[in-house]
Amino acid sequence: MKKITVLVFYFVLAFSLNTFSQIKNIIATSDSSIVVNNVYAGLLNSTSFNSDLDVEHAHNLRIGANATWQLVPWLKVKTLVAYGRVNDKDMNINFFSLKLHSKGERLGLEIGRMPTLSTELIPMPLSATGHFSTWAESRATGPAIGAKSIIRFNEKNTLGAGISLRNDEPEYHLKLESGIFKAASSYATANEKFQVLASAKMGEVYSIVIFDKLADSRMLANFTSVSIGNEIELCLDAGYEFNSKKFEKLEFGILKNFDSHFLKGLFYLCYKQEAKVIETTFLLHI
Repeated sequence: MKKITVLVFYFVLAFSLNTFSQIKNIIATSDSSIVVNNVYAGLLNSTSFNSDLDVEHAHNLRIGANATWQLVPWLKVKTLVAYGRVNDKDMNINFFSLKLHSKGERLGLEIGRMPTLSTELIPMPLSATGHFSTWAESRATGPAIGAKSIIRFNEKNTLGAGISLRNDEPEYHLKLESGIFKAASSYATANEKFQVLASAKMGEVYSIVIFDKLADSRMLANFTSVSIGNEIELCLDAGYEFNSKKFEKLEFGILKNFDSHFLKGLFYLCYKQEAKVIETTFLLHI
């Protein structure tokens, strides 16, 4: 199975190298009703070691695509499918939804298994940032079966509300976008988990804050990156637990993005205080 997975990855890679300019927003039908929005293939590897020179490795392969079918002027069918292999374990990601919308999509109602309004604040899985996935961002509420509606007042201001089903119990969501600022909140009745997320992109600085409250814990997580030029970013990935009064996560890193014709990727070097290890990550993607 592992050999087949590697062969599939290299097939997609070779195909994409020949059609790189066409792997986003591919019009798949003569009437332009079906569009393949994105094709992604990425291979991520991490290696860490501590002061005793104990070495650990991790790898993550991901291949997938998402597409939209404009069935009629007021109805879209949306789907996403991805296959991943994480440390020799298979992983599948599947979304499917129907979206009713007005002209210009100022109003919309979407039903299916899909990202919740809270999930929309973090990078999507078929992207380099979604594949890389920081610890803080990974704490955001994940996709689920449900419904969500949006009102888009203008290009900068959007309001949304939704309900999902998680562990057979309802989960409620709200979302607000205004210019560079995005915020969302959710409440899961199954475990009485309350979560608030807020993110902003201000020039060369990007930051997201996630607060979780459960019956026995309160966690504040933050990821911040600052671009210092030449495709280099300084990063902080942290989480503070109020009940135990300590950092569950404290990571300092430096990231270098690269774009070489057909191939893109990043190098990331960090120090993880909670584990007291130095780790390097390499991501290659198309």
